[in-house]
Parts: sequence; structure tokens; C-alpha cells
Amino acid sequence: MAPGRIPGRLAALEPAFVWLYNSYAFEARVGLALQRATGCGLVLELEDLPHARSRGANPKPWLDAWYFERVLPRADLVTFVNAALEARFAPRIRGRALLFPSLLGRELVATNASTRFGLARHQLGYFGGLEPDKGAGVLLELLPRLPDSWHVVVTGAGSLEPAFRQAAAEFPRALTFHGRVAHARVAELMFDSDAIVNPHASIAAMHDGVFPFKVCEALASGALVISTPLPSIDIELADTVVSFDGSAASLAQILADAPRRYAENRSAIEAVRQAVVARYSEESMFRSLGEALDGAVTKRRESPRVGPTARDSRARAS
Repeated sequence: MAPGRIPGRLAALEPAFVWLYNSYAFEARVGLALQRATGCGLVLELEDLPHARSRGANPKPWLDAWYFERVLPRADLVTFVNAALEARFAPRIRGRALLFPSLLGRELVATNASTRFGLARHQLGYFGGLEPDKGAGVLLELLPRLPDSWHVVVTGAGSLEPAFRQAAAEFPRALTFHGRVAHARVAELMFDSDAIVNPHASIAAMHDGVFPFKVCEALASGALVISTPLPSIDIELADTVVSFDGSAASLAQILADAPRRYAENRSAIEAVRQAVVARYSEESMFRSLGEALDGAVTKRRESPRVGPTARDSRARAS
């Protein structure tokens, strides 16, 4: 099907709303066209700002940004991945705003968290993309200086995957590399980890344009979470997430003191775990999204039409 015919074919289905994942140019163009043609609701799930990551001379982020400026004021519902983005952009939307930093699978919600640091040898987990901007390379730098009482477990895929396979062969006592695994297995490894690290490159330098979904999953596991600075969400994390500067030296120092940190903050870690599970479980988020969507679509139906619907166009043609 020719790209130019897609909006017309979709308009004939008379959608109640269109859901856009970020303001990617093609999808945003189709969404805006459908809104004009049918009067349907428009939902923008904002996870990454167009210029959050450097793309060099690639023109696509600039096109995405151009459409972002046009989608934002026309959206009936915008979900934001962190509170900083919500505070920055919510005043510019005419519809509803919803904080949406994560969605916890049932395997993370249904399992009770166990006490950590009960054994002499501790496990540090990393579960995410194996890319430089995710900070995964810090784990490779950590291995030669890893405290003797620690072992690192890594899952994921990406450009650094060959380096992790090589490191696992070079440091078999320090690193177990699983590569790509099912999410249920990731959850098991999270619950087996005493600490979980999020070494993401500076999010502030990305204009607070992202929030690592895996952080909430790590919190839901009940492990001690170690992370580079994070933008805020609607749960206070400062007292439970141990901050580090993203370097292997800083991470090694924190690991040496991690059992004490966990013991001192165990009750707070459990409280945050329960709050994250209550707020971002599938059941809770589907309920919040359903209420927000219902309000957005109802408001759209009660407001003056943006343009003729597909049914109107067929009626005039007949």
C-alpha cells in the first residue's frame, strides 16, 4: 500500500483514538491526519524526546521534533516517562496527562521479595541494553576491580554483546553472561540478585528526556538499587536508590559497602517496593490508562469536530 493512502484506509475504520509511541514523523503525520479526518482521540506516549540522544547528522530527529511541536498541543492524552517531562510539557497540552515510567509484569508482582545479602557471596545484576548510552560498558570496566565477595550477572543484547561474551570467558568467576533471555527468566535473576545497577549515561544531559523502565522493575524485586542520577517520578526514591557517578571506581566502592547500606535501609526499600508494585503493576496501570482514555475520548466526542468523519464523507458522496 502506498504511504499516502494509509490515512484514508485507516479513517474508514472510524477509530476511537490513535496511539502514538513518541513523535516519530511518519506515525505522527498519520495520527494528525486521522484526527482531522475522523475527529478521533489522539494519544501520545512520550518516552524519548526527539533530541534526547545524539544522532549525529541524521535528519530524522529534527523531523520528529517538528512533529512533536504539532502533536503535543493537539493530543487528548499524553503519557510522560518522568515527572520532569510532565512538569515541562503538561501545560502545553489541552487534554490529560499521565505519568507512565514503567509497567511491571505479573512475574515481578506475584513473587514476594526475599531478604538480600544472606550469603557470603553477593550477586550484582544488570538487565538492559548492552549499549554505551545505557552505561553497560561500566560493567566491563568493573570486572578487574570487582570485590572478591561479588559476582556480576548480565542479560541483554546490543553492540557490546561480543565484549561481554569475551569478558565472561576472561573473568569466569566474576561474570555470568546470559545474553537474550525471556522476561520471566530476567525476573528470576532479579530476585536472585542482592543489588541491581542502572549505570545509564547522564539523563540530565539528555534534557531529562528518558527514564529507564528497568529501574522500577529492579525496585519491584526488592534488591538494593544502585543508579546514576534519575529524574523524579511520583514515588520518592532518594532514600532507597544508592546514587553513583557512573564510573567503575565509584561502583566498586559502593559494592564494598552495599551490605551495610541494605541493612540500614531495608524497611525503606520494602516500602518503596510495595509502592512501585501498587502504582505500576499491569492491573493498576491498565486501570489508570483506561480512566484517562475514557476521559480523553469522551471529551473529544463532546467537543466540536476537528474535521469531517469518514461517515460524513460517505454521506456527502452518496
